[in-house]
Amino acid sequence: MRLQPYRGKVLSVFESAVNIQTEFGIVSILSNIDCLHPFSCIVGAIQPFPRLNIHVGDEVILADEAIQFPASDLAIDVSTALDLELSVDVMVNLFIPIDLAIRMRHLKRVIESSAEPEDMSALILDDRSNPYCELIRPRMAALSLAVKEQNLEACREAAASISGCGIGLTPSSDDLLCGYLSAYAALSLSLGRRRERILELTREMAFAAAQHTTELSAAFLLQSGEGLVSEDVFQLLRCIFSDIAYPMLTGYATKVASYGSTSGTDTLTGIYLAITQQYGGTDID
Repeated sequence: MRLQPYRGKVLSVFESAVNIQTEFGIVSILSNIDCLHPFSCIVGAIQPFPRLNIHVGDEVILADEAIQFPASDLAIDVSTALDLELSVDVMVNLFIPIDLAIRMRHLKRVIESSAEPEDMSALILDDRSNPYCELIRPRMAALSLAVKEQNLEACREAAASISGCGIGLTPSSDDLLCGYLSAYAALSLSLGRRRERILELTREMAFAAAQHTTELSAAFLLQSGEGLVSEDVFQLLRCIFSDIAYPMLTGYATKVASYGSTSGTDTLTGIYLAITQQYGGTDID
């Protein structure tokens, strides 16, 4: 069945990405990248988007056959695009591996090698500190406790207090929360917890956090609350909660670390914190 076209507006334009605001969330058009994100599509060889006369506020028409930018006469054919499900719900055979602590060491090494002075990695690296992390540290402790106790109201309050802090187009603390929510969902599924209960918690935390940050960051938080992740994060979580070889885990973690100026490292830090704080068998110190 063909759907009626949706209409949206360009929210932001970058060299390799256009983000479109729609009634069902952010849709991203990506180029020069080999990693899908939720509600995105990757196009082949194309000029940098700013050269294509695409501007913030332009109307976009999204249909089954094409995504059209009437103001710039650009149309992207999506009629033969392949669909890829990027939800933790479709990760099969997840389990807690006996070597989970070792897997977390591999993840931490990638975080150490990609860390920047102002990112959230100082939350887990003893030799680093910055004002953002010192502000966030007690709030992350409150979030960890609230999640452990399954206290929904406390989870909302803690998530809201963390969001919107740090550098970047998507503030660092939001990227941290996205990683945390995604890893918590995967960990919980690995432990056999009910998906409905997991989703209730992550949705509520994401919604609370989304009220206190930028429009783009809020959209990514809401996606994470639904268990939606990038293709690389999807594969990384599969590597963590399985017996997949360590080099693959390191490879996907390294790809995630390359996202943005600090976004990838912040996301990895959130993944690391969710697993080490919420599961007792990962003490690596």
